Amino acid sequence: MMSSQSSDEQPCRPPRNFSLMTFDDDDDDEYYNYLNYLSVKSTKSKRVQSGTPNTRNVKSHYWKIDSSNKDLDQPSSRPIFNTSFTIQDNNLAVGSNSDFENLRIYKLDSSNNYLTHQSSISLPDIHSLRWLYNVTENPSDMQDFKFLLSGHTQGVVNLTMVPTDQHSVRNAEIIKRFNHAKHITSDSTNMKMTIGDKCTNTIYKLDVTPRSWKSCNMNSLLSIYRENIFFWDTSRSNLPILKNKVNGITSFDASRYQDSLLALSGEFANKQQW
Repeated sequence: MMSSQSSDEQPCRPPRNFSLMTFDDDDDDEYYNYLNYLSVKSTKSKRVQSGTPNTRNVKSHYWKIDSSNKDLDQPSSRPIFNTSFTIQDNNLAVGSNSDFENLRIYKLDSSNNYLTHQSSISLPDIHSLRWLYNVTENPSDMQDFKFLLSGHTQGVVNLTMVPTDQHSVRNAEIIKRFNHAKHITSDSTNMKMTIGDKCTNTIYKLDVTPRSWKSCNMNSLLSIYRENIFFWDTSRSNLPILKNKVNGITSFDASRYQDSLLALSGEFANKQQW
């Protein structure tokens, strides 16, 4: 794996119109008012047909994804299971907690219902995955490889170039590492080890900004580490654009309809101001 290069940390400056939205137990009225607002807005913009929906044409297909590595001489003493997956177009990536070949790339043929294994890659401790959007409108321009974000322990997110055509690019390559731990101070506010059953030093949640966002570069990275929400430009810098402390945060969701708006969830004891 590639090692990150050290550099002087610079102040994290958020975008001018970056905003956060959260609801806790004390905000029930505000939460339901917001849901009612969304409901009214959606019913005005789109007429919903009443009655029982027609599900006769709905079909499901299933494939068993084996998380174990049967080629190993020594079987693992701990349970091996899949931890994460991400799909974009017809490319599926599945991560597991296996020590070897724990990232598997598949090609989905939805017309013939085939799922074909393309390659296996070894990356330690995968806990989250997300494909980057294609930077070109023409998918054929990037048919040989794609870029994949993976979240790991110790605050590491890797950006990996993954081959999708075995005849052109033969090996996967880590091209950038985002080291969250480097940008966290060692004071007591960042020493909480777990929230629920999850360790705070592991990247369980990451995502890229929606295509509709215009306030940042395409494929900017959003992630959580040590109860801090991070915002990175994956194309230019190893320094976060934003780092915001949110006690108890465990997850988030980026709005596709309003630029720079996030909804947060977690174990929030009291109302917080950011």
